[in-house]
Amino acid sequence: MGELEVVMRADGGPGIGLGHLRRCVALAEALRGRGAAVTFVVPDHPVLVATVEHAGFAARTVEPEEAATLAVTRVIARQLGAAAVVLDGYDIREDALRPALAPLTVVIDDLADRELPVDVVVNGNLYAPRLVYRVAPHTLVLAGSRYAILLPEFADSPERPVRSRVENVLITLGGGDESGLTPALLGAVARAVPQAAIDAVLGPMAPPGLDGATAAAAARARVHRAPASLRTLMLQADLAVTGGGQTLYELAAMGVPAVTIELARNQRLNIEGLAALGGTVPAGRASAPDLASRVGGLVAQLDGDPARRQAMARAGRGALDGRGAGRVADVLVAKVTAARSVTS
Repeated sequence: MGELEVVMRADGGPGIGLGHLRRCVALAEALRGRGAAVTFVVPDHPVLVATVEHAGFAARTVEPEEAATLAVTRVIARQLGAAAVVLDGYDIREDALRPALAPLTVVIDDLADRELPVDVVVNGNLYAPRLVYRVAPHTLVLAGSRYAILLPEFADSPERPVRSRVENVLITLGGGDESGLTPALLGAVARAVPQAAIDAVLGPMAPPGLDGATAAAAARARVHRAPASLRTLMLQADLAVTGGGQTLYELAAMGVPAVTIELARNQRLNIEGLAALGGTVPAGRASAPDLASRVGGLVAQLDGDPARRQAMARAGRGALDGRGAGRVADVLVAKVTAARSVTS
């Protein structure tokens, strides 16, 4: 088989974050390991382009509104002779999908809120098997945490000993923190576990002024702006405070118990699904006026309950093994190979 050309159209940016793009990069890395060449199509934002290029992939830029028509993505796929196009974004309209973008059209989707006239649908969320997708008879739906698309660094993480007290807390709210929650959360966590070191991560799209405010919230905290990887910080953490997006699943795969904040409505099912398994403790919505005190109270409870922290870590690792990207990549390569053998 000749080199497999794949185009990935991922949304992201202020108000959207980096979750769609990060899981597409994870899938792209898995595909690259199987001999594919991947080109990204992303909204014209420097953080998105830098994320793609840092991972070693080419990036083409479009206006965000292009998701409604996919006109530019379609042209790029045709120019490259793409065998597959992978789409990840909530603004992609179903009528833009009706003319096939490539021999294999794939959508990564969390919501099942529209008709998806494509060849493969991927939903790696814990709740995905409960959703009913409106798809064609030939469409393959890959649903459930076996297909959770995470970077390979989060796969098969070793079980770590649980300390009697929390000695290190990680606070991370994803690619941005437009509401400026991090300083208040940091202050509450510092008061709840005065013995613990705290790592507070600000994403690349967090407001510039947030660094100083975060550092001032707790003198002993270490503030990290857009680290290349969270894995090292996760390995050090006994407990995390996070949003309910992609990072929550990464923490679960790493066996890090987490207090989780619903930063956006589309995160609710993620949080509820992992909480039902005992893998996280929900703190409520980001808009709650008492959020910081609630987070501080939950952190204090978990500090004094190592048995629960251990159970949470095991539940998270049991739910997410971090190998979903490879499983999805295997399916896509197999489908392209099969199609080529029929036409050759």
